[in-house]
Amino acid sequence: EGKFVTTRHLRDRLFKEMVPIGKVCRFIVRRICRTDNVKRNRRRAVSFLRFVAPSVLLGDFPESDSTVVLGFNHPTLGEIFRLMYLGLEAYPERDFFFPVNIPWFENLAPVIPLLEKNGVYLTPMITPSTQKKMEAQFGDDEQSLEMVKHYKSTFEKEYMIVSKSMAERKAVIVVAPSATRQATVFLNEEEKRGEGHIHPTMTLLARSILRSDESEAVFVPVVVFEPEDGN
Repeated sequence: EGKFVTTRHLRDRLFKEMVPIGKVCRFIVRRICRTDNVKRNRRRAVSFLRFVAPSVLLGDFPESDSTVVLGFNHPTLGEIFRLMYLGLEAYPERDFFFPVNIPWFENLAPVIPLLEKNGVYLTPMITPSTQKKMEAQFGDDEQSLEMVKHYKSTFEKEYMIVSKSMAERKAVIVVAPSATRQATVFLNEEEKRGEGHIHPTMTLLARSILRSDESEAVFVPVVVFEPEDGN
């Protein structure tokens, strides 16, 4: 029972860190998706997101009738919103699929039905940064540490199952191969020292798609350059 209380306390702490931005995002989703007209809602989303998170797109996303996987480096939170509206413009008829950190997912839970109604699907993940926070909280409690690994693995397996389903619908799958916010998708200093590992997200996605009814997909590397005066 004591371990359950510790786990619940940690979950609540991680959840509460996202509460302010979660409230803002839920309000925005409800305002954007206030009609039953999906095309109109998507146009409203593009206009709003472009206003609050402007960007410059160098080049065009490829045209394709197959599943599209947008893999990007993830230096900030801003590229999620930018890739959302850039993707909606490039692929207006497609569903979109994003893996999101579990505290973020929980805060968006009340509006997930609205998002799905408008073709945006989310699945929860335990990212490396969240895993480290949980492991630091549990210390030497081996049972709890194994529980964290178990749930992380469970979410990753579910992600691949849903990815297969999304591929069969020829959706746009948006994913950061680094699985956490960092400037590149390659080895960071910690991983160079052998304290981490490369997350084979793209390889696993490719295998998942090949196991679906969709026999091919277009993988698009998207390079994100931060503005020099960005925050």
